[in-house]
Amino acid sequence: MRVRGFAYGALGVAVFILLAGTLLAACGDDAAGDDGNKPAADASADSGDGDGDDDAADGGPGGDGDDDGGGLPATVPVLLMPEDAAVDVPIESMLCWEPSTDPEGDPIRYRVYLDGLELSTGVVGGDAPEGFEGPCTPELLFKPDTVYEWFVVAFDPDHPHVMSGSAMWTFATEWDGDGRVVFEDDFSTEQGWEVAGEAETGQWTSGTPGEVVHSEAEGSPLSQPGACFRGDSCWFTAQNPGADASDGDVDGGSTVLLSPPFDLTDALSVTVSLTRFFYRGDERQRGTRLQVELLIPDDSAPGGYQVFVLEELDYENAEGLNTWMPVAFAVCDVPFGPGARLRITATDPDVNVVEAAIDNVQVTAHRTTDTCTMGEGALCNPSVADVCGTDLLCCGRGSLNYGVFRCTEPAPAIDRDNFPAPGMPIYNGELGCPLPDLVPTAMPETVRFDDVDVSPDSCAVMEGCVGGTGMRRLMRFSMASQNFGAADLKLGVPANHPDLFHFDDCHDHYHFDGFAVYRLLDADGNEVAQGQKLAQCLWDHSAVVFPGEDNGIYSCFTQGISAGWQDVYDTALQCQWIDVTGVPEGDYTVRVEINMPTAESAPKLVERDYGNNTFEFGVTVPAP
Repeated sequence: MRVRGFAYGALGVAVFILLAGTLLAACGDDAAGDDGNKPAADASADSGDGDGDDDAADGGPGGDGDDDGGGLPATVPVLLMPEDAAVDVPIESMLCWEPSTDPEGDPIRYRVYLDGLELSTGVVGGDAPEGFEGPCTPELLFKPDTVYEWFVVAFDPDHPHVMSGSAMWTFATEWDGDGRVVFEDDFSTEQGWEVAGEAETGQWTSGTPGEVVHSEAEGSPLSQPGACFRGDSCWFTAQNPGADASDGDVDGGSTVLLSPPFDLTDALSVTVSLTRFFYRGDERQRGTRLQVELLIPDDSAPGGYQVFVLEELDYENAEGLNTWMPVAFAVCDVPFGPGARLRITATDPDVNVVEAAIDNVQVTAHRTTDTCTMGEGALCNPSVADVCGTDLLCCGRGSLNYGVFRCTEPAPAIDRDNFPAPGMPIYNGELGCPLPDLVPTAMPETVRFDDVDVSPDSCAVMEGCVGGTGMRRLMRFSMASQNFGAADLKLGVPANHPDLFHFDDCHDHYHFDGFAVYRLLDADGNEVAQGQKLAQCLWDHSAVVFPGEDNGIYSCFTQGISAGWQDVYDTALQCQWIDVTGVPEGDYTVRVEINMPTAESAPKLVERDYGNNTFEFGVTVPAP
């Protein structure tokens, strides 16, 4: 068997063993949104007001249309394309349906649901209409080789609770030719993982871990993360009662996590990626380890499986401690077939402090061995100089950080200091990885201070944008995220990555979680105030390289930022501030950070360069 594997360090430094490893932008704050999670069967019964009631009696479909003083349901939308059960649908496609007819001649708009999530258009500028005009969505970006469910709801904008829902159809997108994902789990749903082992404490459990540090000493490392890498659910080795690192950790043996089976028939090579956290205390006791294995069914082998070790972090070899780290492994020369499984084992034979966690598991089957052989497409370690030779670069794969790096042809980016002339190719900069490169910028001239009375039920409180209720002092400023890389940042519809998005009722669209952080620093560099880890809707707000272009691709319902474009966050937007209540007057520095690696976690998005993801400017906080 051949196994290649790398781990991507949180700070992007040479800690690899084998790794591959949206902004509040112009989105208003005065709309209350649908919960975005109704199955098609309920679309013609529940009003969408989130109460779960059958609204036929008060004006919903099948009712008398008197729920709010008028309105009869439109004819039921009939889906057109992609056809039901269609396969090989291009990943960039529209969804289309036959227009509905309102019996009273009123205009009709449409809500579109994909895998139970509404493709919400948001409220751009505060006055954009809800839903789509129809009879098609704009072009949407889907994941390759993925099955989706979708349906459409017609409604009268003057009586939005009067609705007619279509049937639910499915379609499958085309294969991208690189490999087929045969197993994927972000742990947002239960897929049948099994827990075993003889450990006395610290057995694997699913959910959200609670942050624990090893000791009360300043600078003591994390022994358990305070959140999953993405989303709200992952597997970890049990909660620690009272946040005591030595209580509830793995002790007295091994805890074993076994994946559901998956089919590797016809594969010539396989890549396995996951994000893992591992901690073992200072006592480097023999037998302490975290092990990741691929199991291949074999009736003649002990336990019925051939076992192939992908990674073992032991009492000596434990790179990437105390941080979420995406890792990836390429496997070749193995008798692939049906019924394969992953086994992840955390072991402490005594009473050392040992903790582990995993998130975002993906197994991809390939019909070539390119991932295991040097050359274009091979899995690589970016911390090794010239690992891909002199003509190729070791580059991240995709938009999300799964820890997958491949040998790749270089491509030019955009020269930030010398934009091309109109009509010339946009990529005029240095050669590098063909990836996006996000760069923040802020507008110090937009800084202003407002005293605001914050009510307990305000969006600012619900989103954690203020430090309390009542009178708060807010420092507002505008900033932007610009893409000067060699490719678009592509996220697509929220259904592509439900673990990364949450529906914001205040803004009526999905936000990409934890994208940006704003910090206020004193003269010594100490943080005196912080804006929360902002969840943003990433979209093409305006062109930077060729100002005036109006052909942006990405929006709040199919997210991303085109190369040469920016997403702008104006001072008027909700949460576009730092709460400086109680901060003394004086001179400070504002630091803006986007998609930054931290001591606790690698960045969520793959970029060409993380060294330009901060922007600082000086500010004077006046006396209250």
